[in-house]
Amino acid sequence: MAETIAEKSAALSREEGEALAAAVNKLELWLGVRDMYEPTIEALENALGLEQADVVVLYGDSVLAGVDSLVSAIREGIAKKSMVAGGRSYATSGLIAAIDAEHPGLVPEDATAADAICAYMDHRNDPLPSIVSSEGSNIGALVRGTMRTLREAGIDPDTIVVIADPIFMRRIEATFALAEPTVSVTSLPAYDVQTVFVPGVGLVLQQPTPHGMWSLERYLDLMGGEVPRLRDDENGYGPRGKGFIEHVRIPPEIVEAAELLEEFLGGHRKADPAFA
Repeated sequence: MAETIAEKSAALSREEGEALAAAVNKLELWLGVRDMYEPTIEALENALGLEQADVVVLYGDSVLAGVDSLVSAIREGIAKKSMVAGGRSYATSGLIAAIDAEHPGLVPEDATAADAICAYMDHRNDPLPSIVSSEGSNIGALVRGTMRTLREAGIDPDTIVVIADPIFMRRIEATFALAEPTVSVTSLPAYDVQTVFVPGVGLVLQQPTPHGMWSLERYLDLMGGEVPRLRDDENGYGPRGKGFIEHVRIPPEIVEAAELLEEFLGGHRKADPAFA
């Protein structure tokens, strides 16, 4: 049986474990660009100087805390239009599992992220988004699909509030900057979470965890794949690599934190051709 993250981290010394937890938290803070901390008009005014954005969009492969944030944003009226976007991706099964834990059988296992979220919102009697896009298996496709869907609906936004998993937020901003440089993107991460090291137990997510939070294994697996993708080299997604995002400057301390996590994980998550 494969060793779990908890088991592997439990074998670390206090110094090693605390250094690893600090690296994970540093990565979460840097990856999760935070222009807004809550879905309120006051927070939007502080971030943009506006009382209302053109669109608020939830990218589907977030935890359920992102759904809660979108619902609050709709009720607060922070944007003229609301949207949920997401097809099938690497993380969709985790989202559906979280919904199934609360409402067994509500969502089929092969549902898209957007369809799963809308079914969940409808079941809770939440206000539903004005626009839904069930396409996009990666962040590049999500961003470009968002703008295509909006324009097909006669909406050409200047300002978009993006609710997404913090792990993906910096890549989302870098994708928008390349694909839609005239659009002002305001980031609202779906959650904030801290990782701590408990001697003899290992790494754990600090309680209480966000609503529908990934397992520790899934969280670190998703996180471990981000900095390699953000690199602007032959293997990364920047202009000198795949050309999916604009150049992102990665501070030395973030490179160091990512290397420590990658060493602990024994590598990083590769792109799945099924979701490319």
